[in-house]
Amino acid sequence: THQQLGLPSCVVQRMIGRPCPHCGLTTSFCWIARGKFRSAWQANPSGLALAGILVYLVFLSLQVLRRGHWSASNRFGIRVRNAFAIWLILSLLVWLIRLAELIRIDHG
Repeated sequence: THQQLGLPSCVVQRMIGRPCPHCGLTTSFCWIARGKFRSAWQANPSGLALAGILVYLVFLSLQVLRRGHWSASNRFGIRVRNAFAIWLILSLLVWLIRLAELIRIDHG
């Protein structure tokens, strides 16, 4: 999908011949925008997680705007960091599973 938008192919995939952890994210987001969540999951499950996290962050940002100030201490920043860490871990897990499947297919 990203190549249809004029973006280059994945550098990692060109270099090592295997998809990177984020291959399929653009396609996943395009499917999410169309309401095709199963297709989004197939393109890259971490795309669904990232979309959910972004919705969550928009909600938190709206709370900050409504209050007119940051909430107690730095909870917003901590939540942003934690959400990103969860997404990053999920992305790596999906990538490892996909690599294992590719290796199994290559050697199977």
